[in-house]
Amino acid sequence: MKIGFVLICYNQKKFIRESLEGIRLQTEEPDEVIISDDCSKDGTQQEILDYIDEFELAEKWKVILHKENQGINKNLQNAIDLCSTDIILGNAGDDISLPNRVQIARKLAEKYPDLYVITTSIDKIDENGNRIGEITYNDILDEDIKKVVLSGMPHIFPVGQFWRKSLFTDYGPLPINVPNEDDQITFRAILHGGIFCSKEKTMLYRIHQDSTSSWLRNRQSEQEFFRRFISDMTIRINHMELWKDSVSKSNFKEKKEVLAILEKKISLYNMFRDIETVPINQRIASLFKFWNFTVTREKVYLFFGSFGVLLWRRMKIALGKI
Repeated sequence: MKIGFVLICYNQKKFIRESLEGIRLQTEEPDEVIISDDCSKDGTQQEILDYIDEFELAEKWKVILHKENQGINKNLQNAIDLCSTDIILGNAGDDISLPNRVQIARKLAEKYPDLYVITTSIDKIDENGNRIGEITYNDILDEDIKKVVLSGMPHIFPVGQFWRKSLFTDYGPLPINVPNEDDQITFRAILHGGIFCSKEKTMLYRIHQDSTSSWLRNRQSEQEFFRRFISDMTIRINHMELWKDSVSKSNFKEKKEVLAILEKKISLYNMFRDIETVPINQRIASLFKFWNFTVTREKVYLFFGSFGVLLWRRMKIALGKI
């Protein structure tokens, strides 16, 4: 079994050296390292080249410096296409792999040979490297695809995962027309048999001002949050269409039922996209129609309309969930 790193980055000069150090200082040396920079403008590329020279890694590590911005999905897929290993450890240019990451990946991959994705626990750090939280699991197999579809999104954190390369061949390359590549990766993996979520910690996930995480989105003003909610509905619909394609390609025994639920969710998200103008009688009728296909927050949206979107957010803030 061969294990390789794929590190993708864009304008992360401040953090890239620590990410490279995390890979170099593994207790068990990876079989391959591919670094793909997506046309950074802040000196990240030079930082990478200087690091490679400093530690004489040119013969061991492969570096791709794009001259045009590809976007995260295409940048990641390009790097994966170049990867020759069975197991791929994904790494962003602002996150840090702990020294045990290759060792833990090998142990878990051997223990669960049929799973496409295994994820590990992580610590959260701020831009200065201070620990500010954690995401921990209890050695469980998450395999409930219906729960994922009903929720509308996977609830397994994308950082700390490792993937089998077959994930990207059996279901095709990552789509480049939607963000949140982790939604597609995680969904495919759960559909294939589940994701083992390990209590072992293997990464430091950095949250900072330029992070794309929901941590920042949750701190937007209510007006900005609502605008983001509306635009996210189009993204969620596109993701659901791609999920349908993955289900169709799978051997999942409840394929027809899952496809039917996906159709219901797409109809629901189309309504949420126009929630400001949908009359209350239509929303209430839809509440009963979609009752078995909605989670609690979506029931609140249907009952209260656009006010419900902000109400749900206020409730989460009050409960300390944001």
